[in-house]
Amino acid sequence: MKSKPSNDHVDIDALVSAAHHQVERAADQHHRNEHAARSVMATAPWGKITLLLGALVFLLSQGMELRRQLFGATSAAVALQAQSVLTAAHAAIEQHRKETGELPDRVPLAALDALVSMERSGNDYQLKLVLDDRTWNMDKYETITGRER
Repeated sequence: MKSKPSNDHVDIDALVSAAHHQVERAADQHHRNEHAARSVMATAPWGKITLLLGALVFLLSQGMELRRQLFGATSAAVALQAQSVLTAAHAAIEQHRKETGELPDRVPLAALDALVSMERSGNDYQLKLVLDDRTWNMDKYETITGRER
């Protein structure tokens, strides 16, 4: 018996076309992966720069604190702190006077009372703060004076 010739022949053109599309898809995927890697590498220097700047700011702040601990605060900084504390205590006393009509026996706010002492004489008062071995005084008219201890 003779074999029948097969009418099913392999479509070479279709196989070549399918292989070509598969190679193109693989090349496109490789190109997308490369692009993603390049974009990550492009942003990586900014991340390093940000990290470096953050470390620099941290070190500078620690250095400033160390300088303050070794050499103390500047006299201008101490004066500003004293003025702020005394002004806040004065405001608390005047608020108490406004609400009750009388002077309090001491600074009405506990946090300020721990720092500031109040000396009364009749309707007048004077506030006293000791800060960095210096005594600061404020009268009821908000006049501040300071002297070395």
